[in-house]
Amino acid sequence: MPPNNAVFDAIANQYDAIFTQTAAGEGQRKAVWQYVAQYFLNQESKQCNTPPFFRILELNCGTGHDAAWFAQHNCNVLATDISSQMIAVAQQKIADLGLADWVTCQVLDTQHLSQLPPQYTNHFDLIFSNFGGLNCLSPHALQAFAMQAAACLKPNGRLILVVMGTFCWHETAYFCLKGQLTQAIRRLKKGKHAAHIGNQVTIDTWYYRPGRLAKLLAPHFKPIRKKPIGIAFPPSYLTPVIAANPRLIKALSYTENCLGKIPPLAYTSDHYLIDFVKQNT
Repeated sequence: MPPNNAVFDAIANQYDAIFTQTAAGEGQRKAVWQYVAQYFLNQESKQCNTPPFFRILELNCGTGHDAAWFAQHNCNVLATDISSQMIAVAQQKIADLGLADWVTCQVLDTQHLSQLPPQYTNHFDLIFSNFGGLNCLSPHALQAFAMQAAACLKPNGRLILVVMGTFCWHETAYFCLKGQLTQAIRRLKKGKHAAHIGNQVTIDTWYYRPGRLAKLLAPHFKPIRKKPIGIAFPPSYLTPVIAANPRLIKALSYTENCLGKIPPLAYTSDHYLIDFVKQNT
């Protein structure tokens, strides 16, 4: 299997079309933004001319959609990705939106945060990774990541991750109906998986339950909240099922908002958001 940078280079120009701009992708991302706005930004709706209120390190930034949103809410963002092509798309998007003073884009492997310059030690208020970026790390790599990530955060800094869990009810129901039982339970199998991105490429992937992830990141981080993401909205590859029905999308959005307030449903959704605070070790 090709290295991760080559995998994501191959889909960079199509990524927004196959995920970001889909009904499922937009619905799930809205749920993530609502949480971040409520529990981290707090003053996200206040537009002002003051210097950046928060410093954010984004991992696996992809095409820069989240980085742009943070910048529009007065955050200074270092947006990183292993893929040079993803970074190129992100830079263009940020420039087109007039946000270049707020966002710096940089090619960086999530496993090599220690390569950041010394001025980034104890520098960031938040490290953020959306939509399964950390699922590309093995358990051993996650343990190493935790130490490096903690070194980048200020005391009591936050680590907000959106991760794919070991069970997704949409996926299981869909593949059971198709008679593809192996696919229906694929996330439950331990160890490394070959996950498909679009119709073009596969990538090494590990699925983690919230408790397992918390143990791997300890003692550097302590979980404080979790939230289902994609409990009503399905995985992006099921977008054709809902895309042509605006009423269904509206209903799913309402349901996502309601069910997203029930933490145990994080064990059954397409993704889950888990919010950590840095510990003094």
